[in-house]
Amino acid sequence: MATIPVTIVGLALSLGLAWQGQAPAQPRAKSQPKAKASGWTTFTSRDGTYRIEFPTRPQESTQVRPGGVGSLEVKTYLARAGGCAYLLQEFRYPRPFPGNAVEERLTRQKQSYLQGQSLLLRENNVTVGDVFGQHFEYQTPSPRANGMINHLARHFIRGSSYYLVSVTTLPNQPLPREADRFIESLTFLSPLPGRSGAMARGAGKGAGAEKPASPDGTPEEALRTFMVAAVAHDEAALRGITLPNPELDWLTRGEPAPEDVVARIRGLARKMKIRRLKPGDRIRGPEGEVVAVKPDDVGENRALLLPEGAPEPIRAQRFDGHWKIDARPAINQRKEAAAALEKGSKS
Repeated sequence: MATIPVTIVGLALSLGLAWQGQAPAQPRAKSQPKAKASGWTTFTSRDGTYRIEFPTRPQESTQVRPGGVGSLEVKTYLARAGGCAYLLQEFRYPRPFPGNAVEERLTRQKQSYLQGQSLLLRENNVTVGDVFGQHFEYQTPSPRANGMINHLARHFIRGSSYYLVSVTTLPNQPLPREADRFIESLTFLSPLPGRSGAMARGAGKGAGAEKPASPDGTPEEALRTFMVAAVAHDEAALRGITLPNPELDWLTRGEPAPEDVVARIRGLARKMKIRRLKPGDRIRGPEGEVVAVKPDDVGENRALLLPEGAPEPIRAQRFDGHWKIDARPAINQRKEAAAALEKGSKS
């Protein structure tokens, strides 16, 4: 039930290939890391959900861990300065945490850091904006048994993400004054509607420029945003509007569609009728079989969308008030299109 239909949505996803009439280019080479800047640097997450200050430019890594109910994406940002490690980690789970269980889950997580001969020095609750968290300082024995390592940490749960921000010292080294600055600099933000990606292109060029009030406030809006971002190869918008996927770069391979094509898809997406399915609705499955929508398929934070003329629905999930599109079917379609073009070029 997850295949992207070959209708307007299929058109949007394939235009990046079709308009060129050739196979997509190989993945874009990642740019070489820039030289580390001296002094403190402000880092803002790519999806605009948080901001933090590092004492030097952090190194970034991403892992995706498969799970029984979906993939867990772990983003790690690490900077080293003055013999200390400054760490920010974001764990993105497939589903939001229940609001009434946040404090209990944080407490259990904190206890997992205090195993064995660890010593908790101080702790207190904190609130950053409207996000509840815990602040704590503790010590752990050095693996080489040559002293105690000091840690200062805060952690939070917001929507479906768990955040850990911490400073760790060398054995017997006290926490520096900069530790508090780093820990306290984490600020949670709300993405500014209509300011990112292809949906905001052209804003300010005239009274008719499109500037949607909320491109991901509903499943339908998220799907429309996704369609335009896929055609425009807007990586930032795609990452902000889709569920975590390590193969998302498939949607930005090759050259983006020309501006007139992007404008055409934007107009079609705006007018497209989208039906939100309900439990019991009968639809065609991936093998052409007729199946009924199950109660677990849809709900407050899950949706199945059926665009007009599409034979099969598209999945969406809501995290922290923002709807995300499952990009796996779109990625598979791009792979199939690329393979077909490559086969045709060899024949």
